[in-house]
Amino acid sequence: MTLTLVVRAKRSLCALTLALVAAARLSAQPAGAAPTASPYAAQLSFAYETQGQLESARAVLMAVYGARPALYSPCVRLAWLNLRLQNYQEAATLYERAKQLPDALPEANSGLAMALTGAGYASLANGYLANARASFDNALAADSANVGAREGVTLVGSTRQFTPEIWYGTLAADHNGSTAHVLYLQLPKQFTPRFSARVAVRAVTSPTALGTTESFFGEQKEIFGGVAYDIGRSTVQAVAFLLSTTASNAPGGAVGWRYGGRSGINAMAAVMSRFGANNLQIAPMVYHYFPQGLYLSAGARITADSNLVNPSGLVEGAFHRSAFDLDVRGHVGKERSAMSLAGPTILSFSAQTASGGSVTASYRLGQSFQLFTQAQYERMATPSLNGAWYRSFALGARFMLVDNNSNRN
Repeated sequence: MTLTLVVRAKRSLCALTLALVAAARLSAQPAGAAPTASPYAAQLSFAYETQGQLESARAVLMAVYGARPALYSPCVRLAWLNLRLQNYQEAATLYERAKQLPDALPEANSGLAMALTGAGYASLANGYLANARASFDNALAADSANVGAREGVTLVGSTRQFTPEIWYGTLAADHNGSTAHVLYLQLPKQFTPRFSARVAVRAVTSPTALGTTESFFGEQKEIFGGVAYDIGRSTVQAVAFLLSTTASNAPGGAVGWRYGGRSGINAMAAVMSRFGANNLQIAPMVYHYFPQGLYLSAGARITADSNLVNPSGLVEGAFHRSAFDLDVRGHVGKERSAMSLAGPTILSFSAQTASGGSVTASYRLGQSFQLFTQAQYERMATPSLNGAWYRSFALGARFMLVDNNSNRN
C-alpha cells in the first residue's frame, strides 16, 4: 500500500514538473517566435492550445514528429489540432493513419467521422454537392452514430440512398364546385456521388362537378423521368414527361441548372405541347443560404404560348431546423401550366393563374421516415374564371433507405 502511494506521488510530481517546464519554456519564448523542436513537445503543444494558439500547438508537434507521426499519440493529437483548425482533409488523413498504428484507440475512428463530416459541410457551403455527399457517406461508414453526418445526408442525400415517396391529395375549385383526387409516386435513386435519376407518376382521378356535368378537372395521367449530374459547384438536370388525357397526349421536357454555394443562381426552362398550344417557360432565380437554416430565393417566370405571354414574379423561402423543414413558394403575375422541377409537377388545368403559392412542411421520424403536408392556393385569371380560386391539400411520406454498412467509397 505504501509503495503504491509512493509511485503515484512520483508520477504526479513528474507530470506537474513537465507542465511547469512547458509553461516556463512557452513564456520564455519571444512573442511571435516560431515553435522549435523540444523534448517537451506534447506539453508545449497543450500549453499553446490552452492559450488558443492552435497553429503553434500544431507546429511544435510537427517539429518533433513530422507531418505524419509514426506513433499513435502524436498522430491522433496532430489530427485533432487540424480538426480544430478546420483543416478537415488533413485531419481525416491523419486519423486514417492513426487507425493503422499500434495501440490505436476508438477515438481515431470517431475523430475520422468528425473530420469527414466537417469536410462534408465545407463542401456543401461552397456548392460541391457530390463531394459533400461522398464525405457524409464515408463519415457514416466510419461511425454510424455520427449525428452531423446523418443531418448532412438528409440535406444532400447519400450515394447509397433510395428514397421512394408517395402522396395523396385533393383538388378543389369553386368553378362548378369541382373536386378531384390525386395520387403521386416518385422513385429517386442516387447511383454515384455525382449521378442520380428519378421517375414519377401522378394521376388526377375521380373528378366531380356539383350541379353540372362538366368538371373543372379531367382525368389525367402524368409520367416523369429525369437525371441529374453534379459538376463541381454546378448541378444540371433534365426531365422528360408525358401528360395523357382521354382527349390527347401532351409531351414535353425541362432542364434545370444550379450554380453556386451559399449564394448562386437556379434556372429552369420547360417546353410542352398542351391544350392545342406550344408552351414555353423560362424561370431564372437567385438564391442565398443564411445562417440558422434560412434560405431565400427570388426571380421570375416568363411564360409564352398562344394564350399567354407574360412574366410573373417568383419568391421562395425555406427554413431547416433539425428534423423540421418548411418551404414557402409564391408568384405574382399570370402563369399557365406552371412547371416545377422540385416535384416534378405541372398544374393540372388549362386556366391562367393570377397569383398563388404553396406551403410545404415536413418532419423526420427517426432515421428513415419523413412525413409531409402541403397546401396550395391559386387565383384564376382566365376571363371566364376571373376571381375564381383553386386549392389543393396533400399528405406525403418518404422512406429514406440508406446502406450505411457498405464499404467506404
